[in-house]
Amino acid sequence: MLRLIGICLTLAGSFGSGLAFCREKSRHAGTLFLLAELFLRMAEEIGYSAERLPDVFSQMSVWLAKDAENDRKEEASALAEALLHCADRLEQERSEPLEVVWNAELGAWAAQTVLSREEAKKLLSFAKEQGFPDRERQRQWMLRLSGEFKSRAESVFEKAASEKRMVLSVSLAAGALVVVLFW
Repeated sequence: MLRLIGICLTLAGSFGSGLAFCREKSRHAGTLFLLAELFLRMAEEIGYSAERLPDVFSQMSVWLAKDAENDRKEEASALAEALLHCADRLEQERSEPLEVVWNAELGAWAAQTVLSREEAKKLLSFAKEQGFPDRERQRQWMLRLSGEFKSRAESVFEKAASEKRMVLSVSLAAGALVVVLFW
């Protein structure tokens, strides 16, 4: 009987660790969806003047703090804080270029998330691309960036769902095998 309990606990532990790994991927997808929505909203607000960037960052931080979904609240709060710091630094230190401020604040945020190196690099590319003389091109670039984050998020989310199904299937099969062997 103790052996059966030990086997069941081992199966439950492996099932739990598999789901924890999948939860990390779901969190990753949630962060990417959050960035996609952020850039989509920023594309609607931005594109007129670099002087408006602190206001736009402040608006986006308010939106993130208030409207983000509950499952992404922690990531959204940290991102809102990073954007607010960007806005403050841009307003207070006008001599500091956007690229320096953005890379410092959002680079620190990206380092604390589950973003891959490539995704963080894509996020940090925002500041480099703010020099378009044609504001419509800038808006289109931001919409494309939003789309890239969204498609990457969908891919990661689907992979996480697939892995959850696999973990559940293997655990159920192993559990059934244990039951058959002991009865």
